[in-house]
Amino acid sequence: MHTKKGFMVRDQILIVTQKFDPHADYIIQMLNEAGHEVTRLNSDDIPLSTVFNLRVGSSDPLHGTIAITTNKRGFDIERVRSIWWRKPDQFSYIEGLTEDEDHFMKTEVNHMVQGLWESLSDCYWMSHPHHIRRAGWKVEQLERAQRMGFEIPRSIVTNDPEAVRGFYEECHQRIVYKTLYGSFLASKNRNVHDPLYSYKQPLQLGGFCISPRKGIFEII
Repeated sequence: MHTKKGFMVRDQILIVTQKFDPHADYIIQMLNEAGHEVTRLNSDDIPLSTVFNLRVGSSDPLHGTIAITTNKRGFDIERVRSIWWRKPDQFSYIEGLTEDEDHFMKTEVNHMVQGLWESLSDCYWMSHPHHIRRAGWKVEQLERAQRMGFEIPRSIVTNDPEAVRGFYEECHQRIVYKTLYGSFLASKNRNVHDPLYSYKQPLQLGGFCISPRKGIFEII
């Protein structure tokens, strides 16, 4: 029985990860041995190996189930108590669609899944994907760290080469270049980072000019 006085008991732990995750394997084993009910949802199984059935109405709060066909398990969203956002990766989709069909399918699946996570915001999360994304914004990271009293390096975020040159001189010609997100140029198969460098005119990083046309960069 999973009801108590007419209410659904929230007793399930949901772990969202991917198929290859030895750390999750170990934690799930430990939780099961401790008597907890754990469901593992792999991003690789969404949407081809999962069946979503969610319902809601004017007098009917959101409820439903997600069945996972690869391991013949599933969970009732009303029973989920805690969620570990462990290490999900890309979803798996059918192939052979037109570009428009592929875009439509992926958009619909993304809205369904993201909507589900937002609707489970009252669960105990470690950590909610919304908060993870928010924590990834570099400018906000620096602002928050400064506001909380942490010592942070002098930094400039700009796409103005002249501002970079002025900052370079202020820092006695020793600056560190960092991207705001990512560091790999997939099409060129190389990393854009150079941990510590001095520049000669024009300001470049491995041939990658810092200019308004190239984007916005963080210099510390």
